[in-house]
Amino acid sequence: KEENVRRKIELAKGKKKRKGFALLVKETQSLLILLNKQAEFPIICFTSFLLAVIVAILCIAYNNMFLIVPLEMIATAAPFVYIRHRSISYKKIINEELETALSIITNSYIRNDNIIVAVEENIAYIHDPIRRVFKEFIFNCDYVDSDIKRNLRLLKQSLNNAVFSEWCN
Repeated sequence: KEENVRRKIELAKGKKKRKGFALLVKETQSLLILLNKQAEFPIICFTSFLLAVIVAILCIAYNNMFLIVPLEMIATAAPFVYIRHRSISYKKIINEELETALSIITNSYIRNDNIIVAVEENIAYIHDPIRRVFKEFIFNCDYVDSDIKRNLRLLKQSLNNAVFSEWCN
């Protein structure tokens, strides 16, 4: 679905949130980016489409038109739900790594009172899924936009974690 500019602005400001299947797809895509497996996203989308086609053919073959819509919805969402289900153990690893990263960055921030310097001097001690998020934050601060508050809001949106959101605030 093509989004208009007003919807994109509302999503960026956090006023409107995605719901339903769009939220499921967006979460799956962001999870695959964190796993550095974003190349698998088109495969998951194709699998979803293929399952929907198979379900439609089976419903037509059994001459049961009433089941097409609910089974299509289930078949379309199944690959995304599977990836989300598999991510539970990965989220535990991310939470542990995030806890470590936030504690070392907080200690450094207390010492020098500069968030950019605190992140830069501790980036070597942070492991990959979380490191990528903080590297993006440093890149945005250095090269894209010097507004630290805006970059912290973007950093907060990069991970779906309540503790991380509070830390960014």
